Amino acid sequence: MAKTPQSHHSCHGRFSRPVNLLEAAPHITSDLLRLPTEILVEIFKGSDSLDRMCLALTCKYMLQVSSLVRIRIPSVNKHRFLPPSTCPHIFLLFRRIAVRDDRGRCDMAVGLCCDCLRRRTRRREFWEAYRGEWLKMGVAPKMWESAIKRWHDAYSFQCPVCWCRERYCKRSHKVSY
Repeated sequence: MAKTPQSHHSCHGRFSRPVNLLEAAPHITSDLLRLPTEILVEIFKGSDSLDRMCLALTCKYMLQVSSLVRIRIPSVNKHRFLPPSTCPHIFLLFRRIAVRDDRGRCDMAVGLCCDCLRRRTRRREFWEAYRGEWLKMGVAPKMWESAIKRWHDAYSFQCPVCWCRERYCKRSHKVSY
C-alpha cells in the first residue's frame, strides 16, 4: 500500500462511523475477518489514513474494528471552495472513492460533488429534466446551462444542484434531489 501524506494536516477531520452500522451484527465470510481483532487493529495501524478508511468501508465487521483506531481523512468542509487539485489530500480521497469501470479506470460519466458528496451523473440529459424547477426559482437559463456544462466537462466539482442552491436558494428553502 502506497503511503499518502500524513493525516496531521489541518485539512483533515475525524472519520465518522454510523452508529447503526457499528451496532449491527456482522456476517463473517472471509478468512481475513476470522483473524483476532488485535491483529486486525495492527493492520489498521500499519496503514495510512485513506487505506484505513477504505478497509473500514469494506464490510460492517471491518467498520466495527476500525472504531478501535483513529482515522482522520480530508474534510470536505475545509476544501469547499477549492478544487481538489489544490490539496493533495482531498485529491487522493476523491480519486480513491471514484466510480470505476470494468477495467478499473475512473468512470468519467459520474462525478463526486464536493458539497453534497453524492455521486452524480455528468450526462446533460439527466440535468435537463430539472431545468424548469430551477428556472422557476430564479436561475437564469444561461446560468443553469453553464452549471450543467461545467459539471459535464468535469470543470466544476459542484453538481448543478449544489451550484444553484449555493447561489440562488435562501437558507430556509430546501430542495432535495
